[in-house]
Amino acid sequence: MIEQISLQNSSGSALAISKILESDYGYYDELFKLGTTFALQNKLIESKLVFENLSKFNDADPRVYFNLGLIENLLGNHIRAIECYSKAHKISPNDDDVLI
Repeated sequence: MIEQISLQNSSGSALAISKILESDYGYYDELFKLGTTFALQNKLIESKLVFENLSKFNDADPRVYFNLGLIENLLGNHIRAIECYSKAHKISPNDDDVLI
């Protein structure tokens, strides 16, 4: 089911991601990998969709906000990117991986 998430119906995809996480939080890491894979394939909108949904289920994961920052930056949304980087740094201020 996870592999079938696409942008063709972004609201449906968001709902599918949400339902997956609601039914089994164990898919969190797999969805994180999916978001990363989308980004590496330059499918930035799909990647953003995944990470935005992950942030709703775990707003304490700095990796999610860091990746959202990267994606927003690539999409040209620089103010939003800075907000995401700041949130990642606020969650984990001593984490060198979230410093830019």
